[in-house]
Amino acid sequence: MEKVVLDVIDPFHRETLIFTHYLRHFVKHFCNNDLGINLISRDAPWDFQIETSDNSKFNIEITSIAESYKVFNNHSSEERYTKWAQEKEIPLHELIKLEKLFPSDDINSIAQGFVQAGVDENDLVLNPLFSNERALFINKLPYQVDTVEKVLLDSISKKASKRHEGKEQTVLIIDNRTMSFEMDDFYSVLPSVSEYCESLDFPEIWLYTGHCSDDDGNNADFSFIPIKVRDYQAKVLSLMAEQSECGKVVW
Repeated sequence: MEKVVLDVIDPFHRETLIFTHYLRHFVKHFCNNDLGINLISRDAPWDFQIETSDNSKFNIEITSIAESYKVFNNHSSEERYTKWAQEKEIPLHELIKLEKLFPSDDINSIAQGFVQAGVDENDLVLNPLFSNERALFINKLPYQVDTVEKVLLDSISKKASKRHEGKEQTVLIIDNRTMSFEMDDFYSVLPSVSEYCESLDFPEIWLYTGHCSDDDGNNADFSFIPIKVRDYQAKVLSLMAEQSECGKVVW
């Protein structure tokens, strides 16, 4: 079965798109009136802190999941390489890091040449990885992947264990980056995962799956599956499920 997935090179921009998609989702389904939104902070410490025109403040935190920790690391490394391969200049420390992730005798020789010339690791150097064509990565899933339930619980519990203040005002969004898990796989474990989440301080936890989006997030195709929601949201979603043929996908 083929899948259409949201493919965004820059992780920072991907988070911004998901943030925008959540706000669209929130306003469309849970607001009776127009709502003004002001972004207060970014990564301080939550991914986003916003204030709305009805004088409420809350945070949004986004975390990604893949089939296993190894797959997640592979995705992160490939995105890092692709992002920097578009730049004509690169910090020396980043070039050294990428050579370790994707070993190359030629790149290692160039990087060591900069080091021996006394170039500071924070300085920009000509990027030997630069290309106008996007890199192609071919991977195979490992023979053993984690279960859907373990992937979700590990991701959520990791965020729950953070010592940041304000969890009670933080919406947690799980960015579904998996390729082999189907939506029915997630639905099958929602009861047990949701039961665990009820004990957490986060008032909302959603599973986000992106399919496509323009750069500003307005023309997009995505879905949000509720894992934990507020009481008034649960009532709205229950009515939506009764009116929907599938009763599952929110957006």
